[in-house]
Amino acid sequence: MAGRAGRHQLPGEVVIQSYTPDHYSIIHASGHDYLSFVKDELKHRKALHYPPYCRLILVTLSHEQLPLLVRLAENYASDLKARADRKGWFGSLDRFAADALDVLGPVASPIPRLKNRYRFQCMIKWRGTMDAVSLARLVAEELQDSARDTKLQISIDVDPQMLM
Repeated sequence: MAGRAGRHQLPGEVVIQSYTPDHYSIIHASGHDYLSFVKDELKHRKALHYPPYCRLILVTLSHEQLPLLVRLAENYASDLKARADRKGWFGSLDRFAADALDVLGPVASPIPRLKNRYRFQCMIKWRGTMDAVSLARLVAEELQDSARDTKLQISIDVDPQMLM
């Protein structure tokens, strides 16, 4: 609705309610200062290794049984970290191979249960020349083979647009 405010003969007004009115995004938005917002946002993203300074993979695992899903999600994350530490997944130009891949999670998804299935997710952040997509797929395939349970579902979303 804010995009429509002030388009008529009457002046428009937008009210923003926030617990953190001193946050840089609110301050820059209130002053219509896009360039300063981008400068601050990119500084934070660089410090925390978020796009555009890295790439993301969202891995979502789902199953009907919560205890089994928790165990499988933890196995996925630990296997992924162990394989990433081995040589061969990093490009020859990557001098800081140990810092090239971060696995966040597993944690319950923002929508933890959908269609009678529990959902957990891991976020993979990577930098450099490694083939993280192939690594994520390989570990997912091995997990499904070892689980011998067709009810386990694994979704891999490279550069996700939504984290739900």
